Amino acid sequence: MSQIDASITFCAGSNLKAGDLGVSSDPFLVARIGGLFYMTQVVPRTRNPVWNESWEIQNVTLNSNLDIEVWDKDSFLPNDLLGKVKVPITSSELDGQQAWSFEVKQANGHSIGSLTLKIATRLSLSVIQFPTSNKRAIKIHNSNVAGTVTGSYHSALSNLPTYRAYSMDMYHVGAVFLNKYQKWNENYKAAKMIFGNNPASKVLRQTIRSQHTG
Repeated sequence: MSQIDASITFCAGSNLKAGDLGVSSDPFLVARIGGLFYMTQVVPRTRNPVWNESWEIQNVTLNSNLDIEVWDKDSFLPNDLLGKVKVPITSSELDGQQAWSFEVKQANGHSIGSLTLKIATRLSLSVIQFPTSNKRAIKIHNSNVAGTVTGSYHSALSNLPTYRAYSMDMYHVGAVFLNKYQKWNENYKAAKMIFGNNPASKVLRQTIRSQHTG
């Protein structure tokens, strides 16, 4: 069975049952999944609480149920259980952008309001099997030409202008970053000069390639 990591955001409640003399509530949530436990802050005197609290969990079995209880906090009496929500986590590719609304129900099935959640999931990194190889994981290439053009120095190497480039094999990028676009070296001046789309950058890349011996 697949293991997942998840980020669960408890956004808000809407039209929750009034627990305090039928007028208002002091609601909070208790959530459980895979033996893990989370409790939100209490939002006083409202039937439409906003929490916007996030819970980060790891190594939970896919298709587990997220069980949420909605409680009304009482100062001098036992807290009142208003209702429950059961949310099956059936996907390892939720991006956490969409807000989902779930009915809160009592034991008799009667609806007492709704909860809004956002859920992001991915395969657990701790259980991803990365390929093994006798090759070096990282290769390093130093270029004095690129260093001279970009004005880059690497003091550990020499006093000469030197641009150091690294290459590495990357696996399961989709599992790590999901479908989010990742920006690389956006504010790195030397990288902009080398990897730009202008003619000078293209000439510089050709020069570096001609020097590269493996």
